[in-house]
Amino acid sequence: MLFAGREAMDNAITATIAATRFTTDSRASESRPTEPVSRYAQILSAIVARAAAIESQAQSAKDRGSVVRPVMELWFTK
Repeated sequence: MLFAGREAMDNAITATIAATRFTTDSRASESRPTEPVSRYAQILSAIVARAAAIESQAQSAKDRGSVVRPVMELWFTK
């Protein structure tokens, strides 16, 4: 019984992957996005860098046993 359930799950996963893998829409969107996203890259990069700095500072404070300052304070101090 357990094996039959596993086989059914594998078949469902395979069918789902096959159905979504190479549709016309997905191929078109991979080669040419419908909305250019490169204009957001610079701001997203800055947000990610700041978030990483906050996370690193919070982890360092936690490792030292310090009280971690609120995230909003860290975000707006620089």
